[in-house]
Amino acid sequence: MRKYQWVRLLGLLALASCKNETLPPLSLEPSVYSLQPGNEFVYQVDSIHYNDFSNRIDTFRFQMRERVDSVIEQSSSTKKIRIFQESLDPSTQSWNPISTVLVTYAPGVVRTTEDNNQFIRLILPIYEGNSWKGNVLTNNDPWNNDWEYYYYDVSRSKEINGRNFDSTVSINWVESTTFIDEMLGEETYAQGLGRIYRRFKNIRFKTNGNIESGTDVTWKIISWKK
Repeated sequence: MRKYQWVRLLGLLALASCKNETLPPLSLEPSVYSLQPGNEFVYQVDSIHYNDFSNRIDTFRFQMRERVDSVIEQSSSTKKIRIFQESLDPSTQSWNPISTVLVTYAPGVVRTTEDNNQFIRLILPIYEGNSWKGNVLTNNDPWNNDWEYYYYDVSRSKEINGRNFDSTVSINWVESTTFIDEMLGEETYAQGLGRIYRRFKNIRFKTNGNIESGTDVTWKIISWKK
């Protein structure tokens, strides 16, 4: 009997020890998109604009930098980071402001605020086929809040601008082609780095099948500082 009392006592002590142990907080940031002030990401941007008024096709290529500025809000459940987007002036080699992006980390989700639109960019856990309504917080044209984002090519290696990234995850926002329009939205993140690729294509067709208007914009990473 005394033997069983000792076993019970040891069990209670072990349980008390576990209750007093302080567990490390869970990270709010997924490893494919963890940002810190001072991080920089430079992209080559290729932009095609189809102008229905002038019947012109304008093509632009430039470098854009996303510069992580600061953590502007933080609590035990959220973390908000400010990013400055800038374009490179090739004549002066100076960076000029384009816009500001806010990234919000919350349990199981990463949101961004871009041009006054809020998007759910990532959710946890990350696995093949996991899906969510990425535009549910906005419904401004062309961002339809019915779009079903989903993960694909999880943990696949990908080559961007001649660089190979061993482990990546891609996200499809939308992929739709009809007689009147075509839309494609997708982006790719690399493990331990962040976004390495983005494309958004939104064009409308004439009745004869030719392109009437729209844009096709692609980002490809060329350098970074972490």
